[in-house]
Amino acid sequence: MALPEEIYNRLGNTYSEGLFPIIEVELNGNISFERLIDAIYSQLKIPYRLLKADIEFLGNGNFGKLLLELRADKENTDKAIQYLNRKNIKNAVKGYA
Repeated sequence: MALPEEIYNRLGNTYSEGLFPIIEVELNGNISFERLIDAIYSQLKIPYRLLKADIEFLGNGNFGKLLLELRADKENTDKAIQYLNRKNIKNAVKGYA
């Protein structure tokens, strides 16, 4: 999924203080968009910014990709990525902005 130009132009490859990770998440029907966002914000207490989404709502499943900017420190960002991995949700850090 392509990043918005404004984000792409200031994207870095490594974490540093004041930068937040841009994460691409792929929904494959095993978790709904609403449950994913609720887990990130309510359970993990991580503010986020939804940058872009292309999601299909089919029955009880959600399919597609979204780009999130997790607005947290490195420790909490790592917790969110661990959560996604535990739930077998495909994800990739695209960079830091």
